[in-house]
Amino acid sequence: MDNFTQFAQAVGSDMKVIKAELRKPTARFLVGPGRPDKPETTSGVITGSETSGTVYMSTDGADVGAWEWVKRGTVWVVTNADTGWRKITTPGLTAGYLTFRRINNQCMVNATGGRWGTVTLLRPENNTDGYRFANGSLRLLKVGEVPVGFRSSVSLFLPIAHDGKVLDGTIYLAGTGDNNWLGIHNYKDIMQSAGAAMRLPMLTYISDEPWPEVLPGVKM
Repeated sequence: MDNFTQFAQAVGSDMKVIKAELRKPTARFLVGPGRPDKPETTSGVITGSETSGTVYMSTDGADVGAWEWVKRGTVWVVTNADTGWRKITTPGLTAGYLTFRRINNQCMVNATGGRWGTVTLLRPENNTDGYRFANGSLRLLKVGEVPVGFRSSVSLFLPIAHDGKVLDGTIYLAGTGDNNWLGIHNYKDIMQSAGAAMRLPMLTYISDEPWPEVLPGVKM
């Protein structure tokens, strides 16, 4: 067998392997508008026949900061997304506001916007909208008001302090089992005094909810 024949046979063998590989279902990269979990937003790019492992790159982030997705089994999961900081006002604060942000599956909630980044809490005598509990604790977001797409499957809390660095109570994020609200528990009289400047810790947690379809509040 001469060298040419050997070369031809080798090329033929390689081509058979390549053709066999091409016949296998393979992951693909797709590019288009919208989000693949909502095929109607993709201008026909997503057809429903995509195999597991397919990556979808959104050209507009679906207007909610969702830029990259991967299909895992039959479900599209966002893998590169960022809502940016979203400002949400609440009657529970007479100075300052809440900020929410989600990066992939990690969520952050902060309270700021007053003097030196502090917030001022609603006084008891001004409780016209039912933001206080009977025991004096304070709601920042009522039952069900934690935005969809930012909710935690478990509840969590952190200690809080007024600007004199004295610990006074806890900030509590209710998980889905406790109806998705945000509040402050067990705080002292100093936290109710006029102009009391409070520093609240940032809550950081994982959300298993699908990426939000509409972003809450306003962009910062």
